[in-house]
Amino acid sequence: MRTAKDARFSMNQKQYDEDAVIAGSIVIKPPVKATTKGLFGGPHLSLRTPAQCFTIDKDWQEHTNPVARRAEQDYLERDRHLLEKRRYARVLKEIQCEQKAGVKGVTKMPPALLQSIADYESRHSTSRK
Repeated sequence: MRTAKDARFSMNQKQYDEDAVIAGSIVIKPPVKATTKGLFGGPHLSLRTPAQCFTIDKDWQEHTNPVARRAEQDYLERDRHLLEKRRYARVLKEIQCEQKAGVKGVTKMPPALLQSIADYESRHSTSRK
C-alpha cells in the first residue's frame, strides 16, 4: 500500500466483496407469473371479457326494454340489407342497362341477392300490416 487512500480503497473493496458473497448466497424466489394463456385474468380470477359484458348488456336490454331492442334489430337488419344492395349494385346496374337496351337474360341476378330481398320483403310486409 502506498497511501492511506489506497488502504481505504482496499478495505472498501474487501467489504464490497464480502457483501457480494453474502448477497450471492441469498436465493430470491422470482414472483409467480400469472398464466393467462387462453384465459382473461388468470386461472383463479374470473373476469368477464368485453364480449361477455356486451352479451349480458344485450340480454338485459331485451328483458328491460324489448321495444328498443326490436327497433335496434330492425335498424341492423335494414343496414345489412342496404349493404347487400350496395354490394350487388354493379350487377343491378348491368341488368337495368340491359332492360333499357331491350336485351333480355344476359346478366342474371345473384341468388343470394334474390334470397336477401325476398327475406327482407317477407319480414317487413307482415310487420307493416
